[in-house]
Amino acid sequence: MATIADGERKGFLFGRLFYGWVIVFAAWTIMFFCTGVQQGSFPVFFGELLDYFGWSRGSLSLGSTLNSLFMAVFGPIAGFTLNRIGPKSEVIVGACIAATSIALISLTSRPWHFYVTYGMLLPFGMSMTFYIPTVTTVRRWFSRKAGIAVSLALTGSGVGLAVGPHVARALIDSLGWQTAYRLSAVILALSVIVCALLLKRDPESAGTYPDGIPLDNSDTEKRADFATRTETWPLKEALRTRSLWLYMVAQAGYMVVVLAMLAHLKVWAEKDLKLAAGYAAALFSLMAGMAVVGRLFGGILSDRLMDRFGRKPVLYFSICGVTVCAFLALAVDNGAMMALFAALLGLTYGSSVGVFPTYLGDLYGVRSMPLILGFVGLESASVSALGPWVFGTIYDRTGSYDLGFVIGIVFCFLSLLCLLLIKPPTRAKAAIGDQR
Repeated sequence: MATIADGERKGFLFGRLFYGWVIVFAAWTIMFFCTGVQQGSFPVFFGELLDYFGWSRGSLSLGSTLNSLFMAVFGPIAGFTLNRIGPKSEVIVGACIAATSIALISLTSRPWHFYVTYGMLLPFGMSMTFYIPTVTTVRRWFSRKAGIAVSLALTGSGVGLAVGPHVARALIDSLGWQTAYRLSAVILALSVIVCALLLKRDPESAGTYPDGIPLDNSDTEKRADFATRTETWPLKEALRTRSLWLYMVAQAGYMVVVLAMLAHLKVWAEKDLKLAAGYAAALFSLMAGMAVVGRLFGGILSDRLMDRFGRKPVLYFSICGVTVCAFLALAVDNGAMMALFAALLGLTYGSSVGVFPTYLGDLYGVRSMPLILGFVGLESASVSALGPWVFGTIYDRTGSYDLGFVIGIVFCFLSLLCLLLIKPPTRAKAAIGDQR
């Protein structure tokens, strides 16, 4: 392979890599609108639906749990389809389905209506729209800067979480929650379809290289992620490796408490701690804003540490931070402590959001990443999605979230143990021979 000259590195920054940053921009924008509509606005609509219909927190939280569960179920389908029709077509189809489901939510009059529209149909469209297609496409375009590229794209999700509640509040106050949902559907469809037109499958299809420059022999020998980039891991073979199962448990464990906190943060602050509605919304935005900072911090740091330590140190920091948040939540009883809790949660969980999928590409390469990532999501999201429902049900029965936080702490320790045990996967000689 050719040696990378200084001129080529300059081209990496200003020339040949240009379209890679277009991919990141498109992914960022898709993440922003999808997350803002699906997750960022949910806490606001959550409170509106509770007041409008008088449903219990547990019953309504089940819609959020179903949303996450079916997002996981449809993940492998999205990964399988992505390699066949490409990211552009898949995202456009998914955006149309997601927008239709959001519009239908406005017709909700029974809990099962919400379960079908928000809990089942919306994740079907979203699974084809924003996470698997965007993350895997960005990961394919980058190697040296994979951590920051994926994390930067995922900051769109964090900004969506921060902006979503305020936009939803403004729309509901001026239009009512039904019309607010319909307008959100139109905004989502138009914005995502436009960005989907910018997506290209990988740099090779555009006549360039990952990062805009070819790898040389020293790079391949020094970094395992370079060596595995062009490997193809059939899903069946990857499932035979211990590392993949440890990875899935490590990712799912700490996300149980994270997703629960995201779903219940505003209601917890406003209805239990009796904080003003504006302050409660600001807390959610603080958490989301710090998650954006965490994404950038985690992505940059993981790239800097990759040569010597790999990406695990960033993941350790994130999971330990979420564990501390769960302990802190047991003592939260005023607005100041709630603000500290929200800021720390956003910073720590946000730092791993882009690094976890990047690390998966390090372990198994990027060619097989869509299907493997889809299957990983099926397991990890299925487990972590139980968090909102479990927290809501615990509150309905005990009048407190404390038992939920204790359960979250246990799962965080399990995540740390599994992450510690992950090793680069090795392939059976027979399997390698068959592939050749």
